[in-house]
Amino acid sequence: MKGHLIQYFATLFTLLGLDAVWLWSRLDAYKAALGDQLTNNPNVPALVGFYLLYASGVCFFVPDEGSDWRTIIARGFFFGLVAYGTYDMTNAGTLRQFPLSIALQDMLWGACLTAAAGAVAFWFMPRV
Repeated sequence: MKGHLIQYFATLFTLLGLDAVWLWSRLDAYKAALGDQLTNNPNVPALVGFYLLYASGVCFFVPDEGSDWRTIIARGFFFGLVAYGTYDMTNAGTLRQFPLSIALQDMLWGACLTAAAGAVAFWFMPRV
């Protein structure tokens, strides 16, 4: 149990740290593209829920004890592409002001972020 908690929190902090850097560096682009759709007061419980859930998804779906690093990176990349793609393509298809360029950038970022977090999850995977 302790090993799984270490794996989970290492993955969670990887997601939070890398995503904070990405979001901070891309804030002007998001503001320019999305305008007043962005809130000045983020819904913190929703964000906490996302990161807690996503970290558990990465820990569950990405690491595989019998795999090598390239496979783990590929699995993380694909899982992130599917997860972020679901969000971004739905937004691009249903919102008036959600540019496809933002969706594609965010999907690529989500894939890379999840590949990195998946590698961390693999590194900290409990070996029983």
